[in-house]
Amino acid sequence: MVRFVVAILSAGVAVFMFGFCYWGLSPLVNNTLSEYQGKDHAAVQQSLLETFPEKGTYMIPFVPEDYTEWKELMKSGPTAMVHLTSTEGGEENLALGFLLTIVTAFFLAVVLVKIGSRCGVWEKAQILFLAAFSISFLDNGNDWIFWNYDSSWVMLNLVYQALASAIYAVVLSLILGSSATTLGKKDECQAKQRTPQIEGP
Repeated sequence: MVRFVVAILSAGVAVFMFGFCYWGLSPLVNNTLSEYQGKDHAAVQQSLLETFPEKGTYMIPFVPEDYTEWKELMKSGPTAMVHLTSTEGGEENLALGFLLTIVTAFFLAVVLVKIGSRCGVWEKAQILFLAAFSISFLDNGNDWIFWNYDSSWVMLNLVYQALASAIYAVVLSLILGSSATTLGKKDECQAKQRTPQIEGP
């Protein structure tokens, strides 16, 4: 159990630090976001508050009661998704982000436990990577295809999630994968290797 907890914490911290560098220190985000014309940010914020008075996600256009009109407006464009948030954030977001990496590490560690001793360390890492990244690929693909997210933003997220998946896979597999027991479960593979083979006459 101690090894299990150490693996979760190590993987969570590693991914959190990587995310901090990727999103906070690298120029990738600034280079990916589009700049709008004009520098009066306060006026734009006020306009958003007047148009969208409550927090939430807004789709423009959005006419659910008249599908024909909605379809025509979508066809003529432009379209947008607006995520209106409050002014909260800062340290609270960092704490929640760290908790997210820990919980994700826990889920992937459980997957590793379920794999057991059926394969080696690096095979387990490959399975974990594919399990984690396949969900990210589906999620980002849906955003791009159905919700019209900009392809550059989708790629930025996809690259981050691919690298984060790789970090999770390597750290968890190195700590848990080489153990002869996983949460008290016997290493079936090694047990089979130690079973003497009885040859017939």
